[in-house]
Amino acid sequence: MAGFFRKLLSVPKWILILLTITTVVSLCYIFINRLDKAPLAVVAYGLSAYTFVAICMVVPAIVRKIKVVVGNSQKVTFVRNHAITQRLVNDKLYRGRVVLYKGMITSMLFAAFKMVIAIIYRSVWFGAVSVYYLALTGIRYLLVSYMKKADMVSEELSAEKYMVENRGYRMCGYLMFFLHIAMSGMTVQMVLHDKGYSYPGYIIYVSAMYAFYAFTMSIINIVKYRKLNSPVISAAKIIGLASALMSILALQTAMLAQFGAEKHEFIRLMNSITGGVVCMAIFVMAIIMICKSGKQIKKQKMLL
Repeated sequence: MAGFFRKLLSVPKWILILLTITTVVSLCYIFINRLDKAPLAVVAYGLSAYTFVAICMVVPAIVRKIKVVVGNSQKVTFVRNHAITQRLVNDKLYRGRVVLYKGMITSMLFAAFKMVIAIIYRSVWFGAVSVYYLALTGIRYLLVSYMKKADMVSEELSAEKYMVENRGYRMCGYLMFFLHIAMSGMTVQMVLHDKGYSYPGYIIYVSAMYAFYAFTMSIINIVKYRKLNSPVISAAKIIGLASALMSILALQTAMLAQFGAEKHEFIRLMNSITGGVVCMAIFVMAIIMICKSGKQIKKQKMLL
């Protein structure tokens, strides 16, 4: 069966390019003319799904070829041998802190993107999501400040440095708890009043790519950095997961609103289930962070 699907999705490059062009043109035509419920739209969606999966099949081979070409470049060799690059490769803690800055910038840009869309389409829900991501950006900034405070402590006072990071971890837990309350209110309003996110045109695909990217990277980062023994880095990864869960919820409501607008009871049920799971997950993460950091701070005080 796996071999059959592999053959079905393995098409010559020129056909794949033709399919990609056809898909892009047809989807643009559908969105521009608002034909999302026409028979042509069903065919276009199916063709776009097939093309997307077929592209995913050839991506690994393309990436390997790019790595070979890039790896033989003299400029890349120079960058690879640079001190900063070596530190990024060899020092996982330093790399985790760089990822923290990257996450803060990404969250801020996505919040700005949502706010612009909210203003253009006069959407209260886009504005609420923008504020949510802006709050996550603020929490990440707080973690950065605690990380800098910990760096100012002498390396000889490792217990005090660890306590500073745990205080940041606990503060992050408190803020996530309050953020959970606000998010629960948003979810309840969405379910009770059949509110939701309606992504016009291409925006749903941008949001889908970000949602899957954020969720995948959050899981990878939690697994990758779990043994660093750095509360600040651990908190940053938990915030990344909270952000990804919100993206998944927003994406689900958008998909249901666009492709199942007439199934009100089903939409309400699915939004209730997913919204409840996401809110409960964030609540549990916040409580665990508060309790865990409290125990660690008490233990460190006894050592000091």
